Amino acid sequence: MPNYLLLTPCGFYLRLRVPADLRVTLGKREIKKPLYTHDKKTASRLANHLVYNVEQQFNALRGLSMANSTPSPNFSGMIVKRKSGSEIDISIDEFIAMSEARARLLLDGDAVQTNVVEASPALMPASSEIVKTLPSSEPVSQPSTKKPILTLKKVVEKFTEEKSRNWAPGTVGGWSAFTTLLLEYFGDVPMSSITRDAANEFIDVLSYIPPTRRKSKFLGQTLQERSLVNKKLDLRLKKAVAAAVAAGDEFDINEYDGELPDCLDTATINGYLSRANSIWEWGFAQDRDLPNPFKSQRVPERAIDAEPVRPFTKADLECLFTHEIFTQHRMRHSDYFWIPIIGAYTGMRLNEIVQLFIEDILQEPATGIWYFNLHAKPPRTLKNKSSIRSVPLHPSIIDLGFLVYISDLQALGETRLFPRIRKVEKGPHSRSASLWFGRLTRALGLRTPTKKVVFHSFRHTFANGYAQMSPDNPAYLFCNEKTIGTILGHTHATITFKVYALADSLQKLKPAIDALDLDGFDPASVIKPWTHETSKTVRLSAIPQRPVGKRRKS
Repeated sequence: MPNYLLLTPCGFYLRLRVPADLRVTLGKREIKKPLYTHDKKTASRLANHLVYNVEQQFNALRGLSMANSTPSPNFSGMIVKRKSGSEIDISIDEFIAMSEARARLLLDGDAVQTNVVEASPALMPASSEIVKTLPSSEPVSQPSTKKPILTLKKVVEKFTEEKSRNWAPGTVGGWSAFTTLLLEYFGDVPMSSITRDAANEFIDVLSYIPPTRRKSKFLGQTLQERSLVNKKLDLRLKKAVAAAVAAGDEFDINEYDGELPDCLDTATINGYLSRANSIWEWGFAQDRDLPNPFKSQRVPERAIDAEPVRPFTKADLECLFTHEIFTQHRMRHSDYFWIPIIGAYTGMRLNEIVQLFIEDILQEPATGIWYFNLHAKPPRTLKNKSSIRSVPLHPSIIDLGFLVYISDLQALGETRLFPRIRKVEKGPHSRSASLWFGRLTRALGLRTPTKKVVFHSFRHTFANGYAQMSPDNPAYLFCNEKTIGTILGHTHATITFKVYALADSLQKLKPAIDALDLDGFDPASVIKPWTHETSKTVRLSAIPQRPVGKRRKS
């Protein structure tokens, strides 16, 4: 392979160093042009033509006579601009046959710019990008009309800088994860060189990479290498599905005894593709000739995809809340106990719970109703304006010793409800709590590759309890969709409630909270209440965090 060919995931590139004497003139140290092919022979042939053309351009910029050189085979002619302003069409053969004196006489003795007419511009995209001049005593410099090249890294940086001002911390983390994958795969190449085929190859790799790269077995591996294991496992799974279909049976993935691929789910991949489309649309606003290889790109659901987030069943809740954390207070930190309880009895989002301050738990003087005051006063963040609300405490939360827990925190001088949980630089405040809850549900067998229950399932369970409520229930009148939507912090669908109606009062929300039915199971019936003695055995305060990557000394 010639040393001036560069192979990338997008195909071959021509890469040439600019001579030292021309770097100031051209304003660059090297020339890099796409050859639009993955075939080495074709790339070598195109590069040979292109190298000759670039050398001709270098000579022209140095003021050397083109009459002493052999023309590039893809030049059919040129247009010569005379001193008087008139133009003369002349073939390259005729121009070469002239002596330098005759050429200067033809040009009225003045320096000129020659615009080369290409016979096959599709094969030689770079041959007309450098201004070619004939020699003279005072060469005339022409302003460059060349459009700036949009490189992927530069566009990603500018896009992120512009858009991230209005992003929530969780959104910043999601974008950072995707752009890291995008640049790792393609590299810092011109965006115009990424074709639809190259985008499809990226999507194929993206469909099989594991959800995490931090495991030691993935260190030093490329995206392609990390996807190979899952591709092999997926091939075995497809063969099993095909065998079941051929036998006339219905394939049940829960009865599949082979190892399942550990891949990103379809929703995550399609979210990444939507982000890629946004980056290219932003790039298109800078360069109207930029094609978008990610437009309308989506991947279909696969057999290995987990089902959408679903509510906890009664059996799930019994399994979770009979764990020793809740029945025997065997835990390292208080948030292990209270966060799931608050999530189950209020339907609040995990991020809303973990960032609570003690001052956000209030009691209404007129009614004596205790409630969570959710607002966006820094450092708190909420999903949207509808998330600003008041959520009454369920009686079971108080019965389980929540106010005792708060008084013990105040005695320690703490201001946060869960002081151990720190806000991370990238990602949501709830990241560590989410990871812990995921480990717990997997250990209990509640979450499997085909059964998706997460902390957000508490919101589904909360809403489903009211959706399944019988009209004969005396509380049915208090539990309409508007009221439950207000408790959950949902945006109302109709303009009547969204614009004109005031928020429901605590007196109206409290009966709905009290009537909550978690699929016929009350966690408080199996949970051991919190006491002052519990606070003495469980860590309540914030603990110093060890630097990432360093181990404790034994």
